[in-house]
Amino acid sequence: MKKALVAAAMLFPLPAAALTGNALLESCESSSPLFQATCDGYIWGNAEGVATMNSNDGKLGTGIPKLICTPNGVSPKQVIDVVKRYLHNHPESLHESVSVLTFYALAESFRCPE
Repeated sequence: MKKALVAAAMLFPLPAAALTGNALLESCESSSPLFQATCDGYIWGNAEGVATMNSNDGKLGTGIPKLICTPNGVSPKQVIDVVKRYLHNHPESLHESVSVLTFYALAESFRCPE
């Protein structure tokens, strides 16, 4: 039954804002390779969204200054590891959405010089 629920959930994914850090961390720490891959994919997808939002010639569409400056050569695995570390180091924030937590993690690790 549990496998059927997981399969159904994968067919009808929730928007990223619906997934909390608690749920993601549970997936990341699972012994299941499928859940671990889901964790990595969710983090990478959110990181790509953050990068897109943050790459408008130094300005977001709303005129907010660029906050994240990821150095050249940073690998997807490194980005995923940064977010996982943030989840482990900030248990008080795990109720927040994965999108928000990904942004916080990347802003903390790759803040632009002032």
